[in-house]
Amino acid sequence: MAKTSYDINGNVYEIEDSEMTAKSEAEDNLLQYKRKRKFAYPSYPEQLDAIYWDNKNGTTNWKNSIDKVKADNPKPSDVQVAEWEKVISDFDSKYP
Repeated sequence: MAKTSYDINGNVYEIEDSEMTAKSEAEDNLLQYKRKRKFAYPSYPEQLDAIYWDNKNGTTNWKNSIDKVKADNPKPSDVQVAEWEKVISDFDSKYP
């Protein structure tokens, strides 16, 4: 099903639901790993405390915790990012 949209000049566009869904999913995919990491990282005070104790005790607890967050929430490959950016760019150029 198509939805009617208008640009700032009053031009009418019929946008297919599948195109809007594809753009929305691409935008979400681009931000998803960042959102997940943001909430998985320890707070700044906790990280600073871990760094202090690691330096004092010769341990690597802070580094290990950060590595785990990154491993559990991997950054997408450059190929994936490029594909998602193309979907967004194509949509934005088709529907200004």
